[in-house]
Amino acid sequence: MSRSGSPTGAPSRTLDIPLDEAETVSIELEMLMADPSDYIELLKEGNSNAGIWTRLACEYWRKGNRSATNAICSAAVECTFSVVRGSKLPLTVEQL
Repeated sequence: MSRSGSPTGAPSRTLDIPLDEAETVSIELEMLMADPSDYIELLKEGNSNAGIWTRLACEYWRKGNRSATNAICSAAVECTFSVVRGSKLPLTVEQL
């Protein structure tokens, strides 16, 4: 994971997460950490759109890490509903 002052022409196996107008974090998708907690916090901090959450979850799915995929999807749903409705979702992904 690296931080840069501005977005650059990233290779296709990099996920860029804009944190603000001046800072972007690039994640090397071939070298994902087993625990996605740090990535989830970055996505929350950057108020990332659904496409970024989905791409990260898909990468973990592709690598066979279903628990990380579930954690990312759960956080994305919780984050989305918190922002949109101002409250937490009453159900977890496991209950759906």
